[in-house]
Amino acid sequence: MQIDPVIFDRRYYVLAIALAFCVLFEGLSYTYIQDVGSVFYYSSSILYFLSGLGVCLLPLVAIDKGDKAIKSVVALSRYLPVFFALFFVFSLLYHIGFLNHLYNRFPVDKQWEDMLPAIQVGCRRLLSGSKIYAPTPEMWDDTVFQYLPTMWMPFLPAEIFSFDYRWITLGLQFIGLAFAFAPLIRSKKNIPLIPSLIAATAFFFFINFFLARSINYWVLTEEGVVTGFYLLLSAALLSRNYWLIGLAMTGCTLSRYSLVFWIPAYFAFVFFYRSRAEFWKLALSYGASMSVLFIIPFFIKDSAYFFHIPATYTRYIDRFWLENHVDQHKYLSVGFFKFFTSKLSHSMNIWAAVSSFFAPLILLFWAGRKGNRGINDKYVEYASLKISLIFFYGFISMPYQYVFMPVTLMSFVVLFSYLADGGARAEKGHSPSFQQL
Repeated sequence: MQIDPVIFDRRYYVLAIALAFCVLFEGLSYTYIQDVGSVFYYSSSILYFLSGLGVCLLPLVAIDKGDKAIKSVVALSRYLPVFFALFFVFSLLYHIGFLNHLYNRFPVDKQWEDMLPAIQVGCRRLLSGSKIYAPTPEMWDDTVFQYLPTMWMPFLPAEIFSFDYRWITLGLQFIGLAFAFAPLIRSKKNIPLIPSLIAATAFFFFINFFLARSINYWVLTEEGVVTGFYLLLSAALLSRNYWLIGLAMTGCTLSRYSLVFWIPAYFAFVFFYRSRAEFWKLALSYGASMSVLFIIPFFIKDSAYFFHIPATYTRYIDRFWLENHVDQHKYLSVGFFKFFTSKLSHSMNIWAAVSSFFAPLILLFWAGRKGNRGINDKYVEYASLKISLIFFYGFISMPYQYVFMPVTLMSFVVLFSYLADGGARAEKGHSPSFQQL
C-alpha cells in the first residue's frame, strides 16, 4: 500500500528546523552549559543572546509559495498532535509526582528563601483585613511588602484551603504551557516531523533540568506564576486577541514588571499600524484591569510607597556582586553582567531600560513600515516582546537564574505555533522538485 507524502515549502521546513535549534540552544545555554562552569563562561551568554534573537527573527521571514518543496510521510505527521498531547500530560503528571515528594521534604521557610513567606504575609493580611503594603516585621526588621498584586493574589486559594503555595506555581506555569501546546494539539494541518522531534527534545531537556539539577526553582521560588502570565501574553500576541492581550499585560506588569519599557512601544505600534478598534480594545482591557487590581485598591491610597519599591531591589546590587564573587567570575548564569564590573553594575539598569525600549520600538516600526511585504506579520508583536525581554534580562544587574525562566520558556510558544501553522501545502502527491526526508 502506497503512503501519500505531505508536501511542505522548503523554506518553511528549513526555517522550522533553524527555529527549533535556536530554542534548543537557548535552553541548553541557560541550563546544562552553565553546569560545565567557567569553560563556557562568556560563550554561554553569547549563545543565549544570539539564540534568543533567532527565536525573534526567524519566524518573521515570509514564506513564498513557490515550486520548491520538500516532502515527509503523512502518517507520521498525522499523529504528532496526539504525541504532543500525551507529552504534555506526561510532563504534568511527572512533575506532580516528583514535586509532591520534594515539597513534603522541604517546607516553605524564610531561613532558606523569603519570597514565598513574604507572599504568605500579603495573602494573610488581605484575608484578615490588615493593611497589605506596609513594613513586614513578620519577615525581617528593615523590610516592606514589595510584591505587586498579581505576584501574590494567585496564591490566595492556597491560603484559603491550606495547601502548599508551590502547587500554585506549578499550576500557573502549566496553564501557560497549555496555551503553548494548544496550537500543536488542535492543529488540523500536517506538522513537520524533524523540527517537531527537535522541539520535543528541547522541551524535555529544559524542564528536566529543573527537576534533576536545579530543584531550587520549584522549592524556593514563585516564578512559575510569572512564567504563566508571560506565556499567556505570548499566546495572546500570536492570536491578536487584544482583549486578552490587555489582561495578560496586566498580569505581567503586576507580577515581574520587566515589560514596562516594551508597553509604550507596543501601544504606539498598535495605534499607528492596527485599527482604532483594536487599539481601544487593548487600552480598555489594560486600563480597566490595572485599575481594578492595582490603581483603585492600592496605588491611589499611597502612590509614594510604590515609587520607592524599586529602591528595595537596587540596594542589594552591591551585596549580590560581593557575596557571589561576580568580579572573580565565580557566578554562573546567562546575561551581560560578565562584561561589567561591580563598579559599573548600577549602570546596567540604564542599559536595560534604554535597550529594552528601543529594540522593540525599532523592530515594530520597521515591521509596520514594511507591512506584509517580505515579512510574516503574525509574529511581529510576539517578536517585539521577546526582543525587549532579551535586552532587559541581558542587562539585569542581579542575574538570579530563576528570573530568566519566563523569557526562555516563552520561546516554546512561538516554536509550537510555527510548527502548527506554517508552510504546509494542502495537496498530496508529486511535485516538480522534491527532496525526500
